[in-house]
Formats: sequence, C-alpha cells, structure tokens
Amino acid sequence: MWPDIAETKPSNSKVAAQIKTLEKEAHKSQSAIRFWKDQDRGRWMLHLRHDKCKDVHGKQRRILCKGARRSLGLHSARLARLGRRLERLTEPLWCRGQTSNRVLGCKMAYEVWPSKAEWDALEELWDNESHWNQYAKNPSGACGIPQAMNSCSYGYNPVDQIRWGLNYIRGRYHSPRGALSAFYSRSPTWY
Repeated sequence: MWPDIAETKPSNSKVAAQIKTLEKEAHKSQSAIRFWKDQDRGRWMLHLRHDKCKDVHGKQRRILCKGARRSLGLHSARLARLGRRLERLTEPLWCRGQTSNRVLGCKMAYEVWPSKAEWDALEELWDNESHWNQYAKNPSGACGIPQAMNSCSYGYNPVDQIRWGLNYIRGRYHSPRGALSAFYSRSPTWY
C-alpha cells in the first residue's frame, strides 16, 4: 500500500540486533515490576504496600521493604531509559536531526503516512506557511504551524496544531503531496 515503507525498516542487521536486545531487556524490567506489584505474592507485596518503611516491624523487614522499593525504582528508571533508546532506534531515519516542532511533526506524520516523500512534502508545505513556528500569524487571520483560518482556536500547543493540520490535510487532500500540489497551483499560495 505504501510504496516507501521499506525506507522505514532498519536495514542494518546490527541495528535490528540492538532493537531485539533492548526489547528483551525491557521485558525483564517489566517482569520485575509486575512481580513487585503483584497482589498475590504475599510478604513481598506487604513490604511494598507500606507508605513508610518504619511501619514494618523488625530490622529484617525494614531491609526487605527498602530493597523492594529500590528494586522497583531501579527497574522503573531502567524501563524508561530502554524505552527512549528503542524510540531513537525505531523512529524513521528522516526524523533525526530535526528541530523540536519538526521532530514532533515528523513522528506524528509518520503514523499517518509512513513515507519519506510525504514527509518531505509536509515539511516544505509548513516551512513555506509558518517555518514550523506555533506562534506564526499572517494578516489573513491564519495562524499556527499549519496556518489554520480558525483563529488558533486550538491554542498554541504544537501537538494540537500539528494534529489539526494532519487531519485537515488527510480530509481535504488525502496526503501532504496533494496539499503541496494545491498550494503551488494557487496565487497567492494557500492550501
């Protein structure tokens, strides 16, 4: 269905092996977290449920409580780090090295159109419209990254603006390439 879908998959076997290893490590941390949060594990859960370790009687119990909390904290932090590394490895190559609003737009557009050609068209379109500035306004009343004519009723949050713009393009032009073609066919330019 998508002609450029092959561009999105990691072609390097080393990257694919890294992704597989990270997924295994993430699974181990998820399993450890599930163990500590499991309601049926008896005394382990008892130690974790206490808001304060001082409520647990005896030195050995306090040590277990602290160990359980430390383990849960370490695995939670590790899972977050692994998630960030996985995201960097699995995101499309063309999203890397972009500025913040462009990275956000690239990732959101990738979910709708996983094609570099579509991303290039969207980048060019919104670069001409607003230079990816969520505060951009023009005399006609259009504002935001996609230069919407609704007086920025969706606010200055770039996520909301990009989501609105992608939905508008999908509904009216079906793709960024169609919107870019319409943009250049009009004088003055608009889409």
